[in-house]
Amino acid sequence: AALFFGVHPLRVESVAWVTERKDVLYVFFFMASLVGYLLFRKAGKISAYILSILFFGLSCLAKGVAVVLPAILILIDYFQRRKFGRKAGLEKIPYLLISLGVGLIAYVLQGHTRSVQAGPAILFPNNILVGCYSILFYLFKTILPIRLSALYPYPEGFPGSVPVYFYLACVAVAILVGLLIGQRKRLRVVVFGVSFMFIASLPVLGFIPMIGPAITADRYVYLGSIGLTYIFALGVAWLCKKRKDLVWFGIALLGLLALVIGS
Repeated sequence: AALFFGVHPLRVESVAWVTERKDVLYVFFFMASLVGYLLFRKAGKISAYILSILFFGLSCLAKGVAVVLPAILILIDYFQRRKFGRKAGLEKIPYLLISLGVGLIAYVLQGHTRSVQAGPAILFPNNILVGCYSILFYLFKTILPIRLSALYPYPEGFPGSVPVYFYLACVAVAILVGLLIGQRKRLRVVVFGVSFMFIASLPVLGFIPMIGPAITADRYVYLGSIGLTYIFALGVAWLCKKRKDLVWFGIALLGLLALVIGS
């Protein structure tokens, strides 16, 4: 998963652009916070819990979109089949307070400084269309990263004229959500990975009304793509285990992966 994440072409913007250093920085502290939380859950070390909260604060200072971490923690509890009770709720309060505080400050400052470049005002219900389109866009680009661009502009005339494929995207997302809900017990890994992508990218998916020159951007899914690469890695492991009696199958699969990752 780490290898596939590291070499994927969608990582280029966040790593190569000096102005996107904040992406690498906030994700580093974000993941460190998750590791601290998991260590606290596993061993009950208060020091790990305190470090986790500290790292979360640093992640938020690096980039405001890190405020989604409390939701990710709840998602991890779901993935590990942990019942959400009083103890689990109290553990999230410090994270939630930091998230609310930083989110409010970021929203106010962004409005005062006009840090978002000029673009069409995307308000409800068009923001729902943009959000659904963005989800499918990132899923597709993760699977098949072709025709990447530094700028993905809005369709000409949008939001006055809305292309049909935006509505089709909403239908496709609704079907996808329905399938995931229906198979949430059998495909817990897939539900976790896709939900991780959605939650981690939520501030920039377009569901939240905002003004900007681009409808999507490769850098927006820098953190969220971890969920998708996790599905990919576990899928490969599952295939190798299922066909462990066929030595040639494992060799062919790993050879294909080496070819794809090397290219």
